[in-house]
Amino acid sequence: MALRLLQIVLPKRHDLEVVELIGRREPSTVWSEPINDGRVRVSVVLPKEDCDDLVRKLDTQYSTIEGFRLILEAIEATRPQIEQAPPPPPPPVVEEEDELPKLKPFFGSRVASDELIGEVSTGAKHSRVFYAMVVLSTVVAAAGLMQNSAAVIIGAMVIAPLLGPNLALALALTVGDLKLARTALITNISGVVLASMLAIGFGLFAQVDPSTSEILARTMPKPSDIAIALGAGAAGTLAATTGVPAARVGVMVAVALLPPLVSFGLLLVSRDATLTQSMGALMLTLTNVICINLSAMAMFRLQGVGPYTVYDSRKARKSSTYAMMFWALLLALLVVLILAWPKLIERLPDAIPS
Repeated sequence: MALRLLQIVLPKRHDLEVVELIGRREPSTVWSEPINDGRVRVSVVLPKEDCDDLVRKLDTQYSTIEGFRLILEAIEATRPQIEQAPPPPPPPVVEEEDELPKLKPFFGSRVASDELIGEVSTGAKHSRVFYAMVVLSTVVAAAGLMQNSAAVIIGAMVIAPLLGPNLALALALTVGDLKLARTALITNISGVVLASMLAIGFGLFAQVDPSTSEILARTMPKPSDIAIALGAGAAGTLAATTGVPAARVGVMVAVALLPPLVSFGLLLVSRDATLTQSMGALMLTLTNVICINLSAMAMFRLQGVGPYTVYDSRKARKSSTYAMMFWALLLALLVVLILAWPKLIERLPDAIPS
């Protein structure tokens, strides 16, 4: 059973209220201690699936009180072990709580929204490390494509620097965090531009054979690629919401963004490639981006991820619905284009240079 340590810091006059709000629990899992400035710290050890509701209630009731702070930490182990207990009785009704939508995870337990946002948002930061990872993974992907080496390309897939900003963008649109959405979008665009420029540079000075199996496979997107991207994006999001990060490695390989993007850059300036081949690689890249965001947003909503306040929840649900409709519309257009692509290629002259 995954456990979390939740610490609540607030003025001492509220300590009994907090204990009552926490509800009846094993005595060894709840304690309080005075700290400086007339405040008290109430600590509680609880299963990760109980965190979100409790944090939501505490934040709703005490967020406007000066000196209030919540701290959530993962617990590696504790002795004696805590047995799974029946859920505590419902706490006192908090004003505005009745109007707040009940966001219950569809697939069982999940980590708290704050913990999830903190973990996913780290992938949205456009730092030196991020750009270094983009450069390195682009170099590895380009080398693998030009050598027709599946093993090297998989290495670039596992690095997967562009997966983080896309998951962060999907989460930001789900919870209505415009600041995080802006950061994730800037990081995403800058990473794509950097990888494309590097790939074009490699294509200008290196010999690219567009007939190799690894490059050719990324120039003809198929409907099955859509199903793979949707399923893998949903699986990666489910892993993130339930605290199983190991599953993300498979997602990185299944919906890798850099190999088709690098293929697009290489083929765009290659003398031996055609424009239709480079556009096919670009379509595959767009397919993966759209499917990741659409399936990730759907899974975040299924798992009950959302803001804490009534106003923010209504606003986020409305904006996320519009965002999902936008991604779905783009996906529908791509499906039509992918289905018509083989016939379009037949009608276009083979000699169109890239």
